[in-house]
Amino acid sequence: MTERLRIPRVHFSRLKTPAGWLALLSLRYLPVAVLNSAVSLLGVACRLAYWVPRNPLRLACNDMSMLAAAAGRHDCTPRAVYGRLVGQLVFVGRSYIRLFEEGPEAVRDLIGVSPEVEADWLELMRRRGGLVVAVPHTAASVLAAVWFSRRFSALVLSTKYRSSKRRALYTSFFSRIQARPVHPVLEGDRCLGALRTGGIVVEVLDKVHLGNDGIAASIFGQTVSFPPWASNWAAELGIPLLPCYLSVEDGSIKPVFGPLLESCDPVSLTQECIRFFESRILQDPASWTFMLDRRWRRVVRAAVKEQVGRLG
Repeated sequence: MTERLRIPRVHFSRLKTPAGWLALLSLRYLPVAVLNSAVSLLGVACRLAYWVPRNPLRLACNDMSMLAAAAGRHDCTPRAVYGRLVGQLVFVGRSYIRLFEEGPEAVRDLIGVSPEVEADWLELMRRRGGLVVAVPHTAASVLAAVWFSRRFSALVLSTKYRSSKRRALYTSFFSRIQARPVHPVLEGDRCLGALRTGGIVVEVLDKVHLGNDGIAASIFGQTVSFPPWASNWAAELGIPLLPCYLSVEDGSIKPVFGPLLESCDPVSLTQECIRFFESRILQDPASWTFMLDRRWRRVVRAAVKEQVGRLG
C-alpha cells in the first residue's frame, strides 16, 4: 500500500520576517524600474490567483463581502473586494518605492487632506492641549503614519515584536523612512508628556490585544480585546480621541474622520471608536488589510457563521 504524501502546512506568519527582509533589501539595491515592474507583475499574479481553489485571500474577501452585504452593501461582491484590495496593495507597493527613493516628503503628496483640515487640527491641538488619533490597519497605515509624524511631529505607537529578528527588521525599515515608532509601555511617559504639551499620538487600535490589560469591545457581533493606551490616555487627560479610517481612492490616500470622542471612561471611548471603524470597514472592506490577519480571520469567520445561522 502506497503511503499518501503529506505536504507540510505553510504558516504565513512565519514568512513575514524573511519576506520583509527580502523586500527591504530589494528596495535598497534594485533599480526603481525593476521594482515597479516586479510590483506590477505581482499584482497580475494575485489577480490571476483569484481562480485558485482555497485561495486564502479570496476566502477572506468572500467573508467580508458577506458581512458587507448583511449591512446593506450589496455592491461589495467578493470579486470586487478582491480586485480593489489587490489594486490598493499595488498602489502601496509603488508608494513604498517612491518613499525610499525620494524620502519622507514624497508621502505628503499622497495624502488627500486639505490645508484647511490641517489648520483645524493645529487649532484643536492648541486649544485642547493634545489629540489622540486612532487608526485601523489598512493598506495605507504606514504611509499615513509617516505623514502624521512629519507634518504634526506625532508620536506613532509601535507594536511588541515577537522576535529580535523582526524587531531589527522594523527598526531598519523605519529608520530608512526617518520615522521612529514609540513603545507605549517603555516610553509611556514620553507619550503623556507630548499630549500634555499639545502633541499628537497615533495608535493602530484594531489589533487583537493578547494582554490582560486590553479593553473589550464589540465588532461584527463579536467581543474582541483591543489595546488600551489610546483610550486610557484620552480619558485620563481629558483630551479628544479622533478615529480615522484610511482608504485608497484615485491614486491617493483619503482619510475619513469620525466624530471627536470625549469621555472619562476608556471603555466607552474604545467602543465608540470601534463602532466607527466597523461602519467604515463594512462600507469599504477592501481597504481593511487586517481581514488577512489570522486572529481577525477567526473573528470574521465566527461573525459570518452567525450571520448564516440567522438567515437559515
